[in-house]
Amino acid sequence: MEDANIINRIPAIEVEQVPDIDTLISDEIETLNSDELYEDAEKPGYLRLPHGNALTLDEIYPITASEESKIIAFIGPYESGKTTIETTIYQLFQRTPFCGLYFSDSATLTGYEERSFYTRLNSKNRTASTLRTSRFNERIFLHMKLFDPKTNSKTNYLFADISGEFIFSHKGNVTTLKENMPFLKATDDYTFVLDGVQLADKTLRNGAIDSMRNMARTIFDAQLFTNHTHAQIIVSKYDAIQASADANLKAAVEKSVQSLVSLVSKYISDVTVHNIAAMPQNKGLAIGYGIDGLLKTWMQKNCQNSSYIPCAPTNNLKSEFNKLNYKLLGGETNG
Repeated sequence: MEDANIINRIPAIEVEQVPDIDTLISDEIETLNSDELYEDAEKPGYLRLPHGNALTLDEIYPITASEESKIIAFIGPYESGKTTIETTIYQLFQRTPFCGLYFSDSATLTGYEERSFYTRLNSKNRTASTLRTSRFNERIFLHMKLFDPKTNSKTNYLFADISGEFIFSHKGNVTTLKENMPFLKATDDYTFVLDGVQLADKTLRNGAIDSMRNMARTIFDAQLFTNHTHAQIIVSKYDAIQASADANLKAAVEKSVQSLVSLVSKYISDVTVHNIAAMPQNKGLAIGYGIDGLLKTWMQKNCQNSSYIPCAPTNNLKSEFNKLNYKLLGGETNG
């Protein structure tokens, strides 16, 4: 009873009433998605942060327009190893510098991690694999900024992780390819990826080469290149060829690949060939085999002016010069 009386004698404390107290204690946090922020980037009190996923065409425009950038388009059929090469490059920078370069930044860390997961032990897979790129996915660009201490410069690398099913559906059809993928005109490097497993099989080799030749011819007949475009031809999963007991296999593969080199060289003067085993299945080759040479090739090539990429957001094309370039490359503006 005495304790109760003490409590009763304690004077009441007046609580300050805040008019918008419900707002202050609300658990709901106002957020904006990337599209809203892109359209209204100057909204007071908001700072647009990278969402971390792979980027769309609209989202790479601010990068290519403001900083030195290289757009690298991987062209290859389904399961040829394109995504594995892209994610292995990212993973090679996880612990140490690579090829004399330092990892500086990435706006697509989530996109890289999603694609890299199945190559790691914690995925509990028996063999390394990568997430399949959907043909309906508009977020196809993986971004990585690398610092070169020799030149004290940074370069943005934008890897177009294009679905093999999607681009090969336009094989032989110049019109639909130009309509659906005009941004390829801004590509600095075409990286054609041949599946080494198919090349190692003499029953599949000619078909794989012919299919890529037809795809490359479609791209070039569509005029989706410039005088500054470079090309690399990759034999992926090279460990399948390296481990073969057939002594004549390497020579046969080289001869087949040369027919593709001859075709591409008719349109592009700078063509190189690279044998790559990004995630080899045998212990004879190290992880990332051949990728150092590929990266050095990209480093040595000059960037073309990718700021005119034709899929830039039209509401941000305030310069009449940019609008003209956009129209000339197949885009449509509102003004």
